[in-house]
Amino acid sequence: MKNKTMTLLAAAGVLAVFNILFFIWTGSERSAVAWIGYGFMTLSFVILVLTYIFPRKGRGETYSLVVPQVAVTYMALTAVLSVVLMILTSNTTIALTLELLLSIYYVTNIVIHVQANRRTAANEEARQRKVDDLKKLAAQVKIYIDMNDISNQEASKAVGALYDELLCAPVRTSSNICLSDMFSTMMPSLGNAIYNKNWSEVSATARRMQTLVRQRNIS
Repeated sequence: MKNKTMTLLAAAGVLAVFNILFFIWTGSERSAVAWIGYGFMTLSFVILVLTYIFPRKGRGETYSLVVPQVAVTYMALTAVLSVVLMILTSNTTIALTLELLLSIYYVTNIVIHVQANRRTAANEEARQRKVDDLKKLAAQVKIYIDMNDISNQEASKAVGALYDELLCAPVRTSSNICLSDMFSTMMPSLGNAIYNKNWSEVSATARRMQTLVRQRNIS
């Protein structure tokens, strides 16, 4: 937040200096080239402000910093180009072409980075959902293990294997399988079977659930 404020204040200061130089240095009769430079300089500042006002929200801010950095570079180069054009040429076509080329290049870069940031944030959110999904399911199985005496060796082994499978499940997978949805009925069934000491049902349900986890892992 502090860096954001300092950057915006510095950019506003540069724009203020540019305005002072523009209105004092160019005199009362300003050329079309001068107005073109002034217009693009103002545009670059507006774009910079927008990159801070409408950031892509996510779990972290690292990937969100690139877009303002590109905008700062664009504003700095626009200021330099505008001043150089005011000094060296009175040809509006050349001035407009160069300003447009610079703007198109950097605006395109900003759009590309914004889209990349959105994909990064979406992937991070999807990854975190998978992490939370696996943790929640593993915790539920752990509760069944801790709160019940699974005296049957085969049933105990099946439930333990299911728990281990969930703990070791990779977060990154191409599978669209949502284990929480698939386990919505199977998990209560497993709990009821454990509570009722129906060991054959416990073993069968745990193995079915473990098979689903494996299918999700290898997809």
